[in-house]
Amino acid sequence: MANMHGSIPRIDFAGIIDLAALPPPAAPPPPGADHLRPRWAAVRAAVMDALRAHGCFEAVVDGLISPELRAAVLGPGGAAESVLSLPASAKARGNDPGEGKPYHGYVGGIPGLPYESVAISDPLSPTAVRAFAARVWPAAAAAFPEEAVVAYAGRLAAVEAAVRRMVLESVGATASSAGAVEAQAAATAFKLRLSEYAAPGGGEDARLGLPAHRDTSFLAVVTQNGVDGVEVECGRGDGGWARPTLSPSSFLVFSGDTLKVSVHVHACHISLSLSSFFLKKKWIKRNLAIDLATSKCMLLE
Repeated sequence: MANMHGSIPRIDFAGIIDLAALPPPAAPPPPGADHLRPRWAAVRAAVMDALRAHGCFEAVVDGLISPELRAAVLGPGGAAESVLSLPASAKARGNDPGEGKPYHGYVGGIPGLPYESVAISDPLSPTAVRAFAARVWPAAAAAFPEEAVVAYAGRLAAVEAAVRRMVLESVGATASSAGAVEAQAAATAFKLRLSEYAAPGGGEDARLGLPAHRDTSFLAVVTQNGVDGVEVECGRGDGGWARPTLSPSSFLVFSGDTLKVSVHVHACHISLSLSSFFLKKKWIKRNLAIDLATSKCMLLE
């Protein structure tokens, strides 16, 4: 069910997410009956083993994101690049005016830290994504690929929803408490974070792009643009660091401190390393990553 890939578990999610039932861009993923699928129990066991041991794993979901959708969001000239190429003042305008929490909007301009990111609040809502684009491009918001961003976020949310249900079932949620599980899902809000880890200006040594840290979210699902810069700490601090090599069908799933406190799994320790091989691929301008993380979550007791 799971095998070690880059020293963290690699889990095949075939049959777990009904690709035919994925919603159009204008709707969030339906709850469905994923927990009744034939492979559900076996994949759930592998997921929980990975979260308890490492706090993260690589989920492989073939066909979840089409090449066209991936290009529209992560490719050259796509949504992520178009936002992150803007001046800092424009990126800062993307912050949700209803939120004043640190690190929930634009992060950048930190001396010695080659990292920038922009967060889109409520990315499953076309209205919210449209409002973000209007703040960033007051005169040209219509050019932003709103539908592609919502569709991409919805597919990451389908992975998060499946993993979250597995976690809740593993700590006692059963068919009799299905209403509580769905209520928890309905109370969960997301942020879609577009991040850039700039390549080093020269030299052949690896360079840290973002210091080692743990996320405060419940769960986070991360994809990259083919430049594997994310490193994760294996085991509980005694297994070294791994840099998973992701395929276009792979997603890194991280547990945050909220999940660690609530469910007693291991919160994943993450860093972002930039090494010389980025520079040798001249066509790669930057290392882009997208993560979908919970910004609000009702916990079951």
